[in-house]
Amino acid sequence: MTSPPNWRRAGEALVRQARERYRQRNLRDYEEGTRRSAAARARKHGPDDVDSLLLRRKHAVALRSLGRFAEAEAEYTDLIRSMTATVGPGHLHTINTRAQRAAALRDLARFSEAEAELRELVAAAAAGNVGTAPLRLWHAVALQDLGRFEESEAELRQLLEAQTRLHGPESSATLVARMNLALAVGELGRAAEAEAELAAASSGLATARGHLHRDTLIARVQHALAVRRLGRAAEAESELDRAIKGLSATIGPHHMDTLRARAWHGVLLHDLGRLEEARPELGAAVDELTRIMGADHPYTLRHRWHLARLLRDLGHEDEARAMRDAALRSVDSVLGADHPVTREIRSQGDDHARPG
Repeated sequence: MTSPPNWRRAGEALVRQARERYRQRNLRDYEEGTRRSAAARARKHGPDDVDSLLLRRKHAVALRSLGRFAEAEAEYTDLIRSMTATVGPGHLHTINTRAQRAAALRDLARFSEAEAELRELVAAAAAGNVGTAPLRLWHAVALQDLGRFEESEAELRQLLEAQTRLHGPESSATLVARMNLALAVGELGRAAEAEAELAAASSGLATARGHLHRDTLIARVQHALAVRRLGRAAEAESELDRAIKGLSATIGPHHMDTLRARAWHGVLLHDLGRLEEARPELGAAVDELTRIMGADHPYTLRHRWHLARLLRDLGHEDEARAMRDAALRSVDSVLGADHPVTREIRSQGDDHARPG
């Protein structure tokens, strides 16, 4: 007997699809609007007018939001030359534009360049009496991209102490620093400490910024992954599923943060032996990550590897082997032997990290 359709679930899916189409249309409209506004301002006041340059920076932000990372990075690079000539290298506008370019470099997996840029910016901001806290946070995150977790932990501990002293332990800035510190701690093998810190950070951010704020939801995702590391897969899957619903409603199902969470959700379903549920969740996330970030981005490579092990456990040996071998070639040639994703995949060997 055929099961009746779940009309409520189908209706919710249609609402989500309509919301995402509206969001994407708004982003495209915003990108076109900022491009036209910047061009019109430049025609009237000149291309080096400060407001013209700031409108171009808004356009670069729109390009990043649409996943057009190479175009955004090129726009930022050109803007930095113009801003340096117009307002000077130490001006806040120039420093902020360089920081945004570093974010675009991270999108493009150019992690060494991003770290070097942010390290220079921290020094430049300190010399120019500009607040360094956001730059120090981003630099610490860039160190994690490179697998330099001990350095990241040291920088974040200093930042957390300063933020706590200036703003108090419950401020959102302090809690975001605490969350990122917990990520470094977890990568250094101190799983229980990381889980406790992430639980406190996610709870504090929910109070400070609300349950559906992006920072709160990201903290919940990271807490779920910390719980997974402690072997509590069912608890982690439930928390991650709730966080994904929040991210989809808040920033959209195709945002990078949502896609990465969905990929990990597929991994957790695999851990729990729910292979038929895991396949569409992880497969769709890998397809979207490949489309947006490229096949050889570390985020994509990690989850291509996870998908290969899932396919193997579903009995698709040939497809799994081909995907595994392609991922191994990419991590060696693109990321290098010392990248944390390479070490993670290589440490798993031929077993593909069977669930457990």
